[in-house]
Amino acid sequence: MEFLSKLIFLLKRPNLVIVAGDDREGIVETIFKVLKPYFKTKKVQKFSFQNILRNKVLILETELGKVDKLKFFIRKSKLPILAIAQTKESFLDNIARFQNLAKKLPSCTYLILNFDNKINKNLENEAQLRYLSFGIQDGADLKATDIHINDKGINFKICYKGSIVPIWVPYSKFEKQESELDNKKQIYNALIAVSAGIILGLNLVEISQALKN
Repeated sequence: MEFLSKLIFLLKRPNLVIVAGDDREGIVETIFKVLKPYFKTKKVQKFSFQNILRNKVLILETELGKVDKLKFFIRKSKLPILAIAQTKESFLDNIARFQNLAKKLPSCTYLILNFDNKINKNLENEAQLRYLSFGIQDGADLKATDIHINDKGINFKICYKGSIVPIWVPYSKFEKQESELDNKKQIYNALIAVSAGIILGLNLVEISQALKN
């Protein structure tokens, strides 16, 4: 089965978005929300030849320690993207692992990094990989500004390469943001999803519409 999955992957070469780190489930859901209207997209936790055969984008949720085992799929993907979502504390605890992983990844890999977590700069310096940074601080490639929060959702603006587009992320009926930390995580999840959409060729208006809907 593994051989067949690798063979189909090699022939089809789907785009691959790997999400590793904190709050993986929430990030995967938000990325899926952005990509689904524009690509045949599937959320997976392991590869199967059916998923590879039927979809142009695979979103894989995994543990950070297992990313190294996915090197075949990363190398053979048409466009591999790795989103590492870590708090500053967990990043400091695992910095050696991150640096070692970044050195092993093929140069075709696109990293999505949290600019506000300054320690992420170590990954940029350690590995010859492409990357897109996000955050709410000046200097991020993709920056969130003018953040407004109410009981229905979060509204903010995205600044990217001179373009500014409003983003509205409504809460589902099951969500209730109870703290500033919850809201900040929601914003970061949206920024990671926006970053993945940009790397895959979507424009900000398309991404904004997908998040709104």
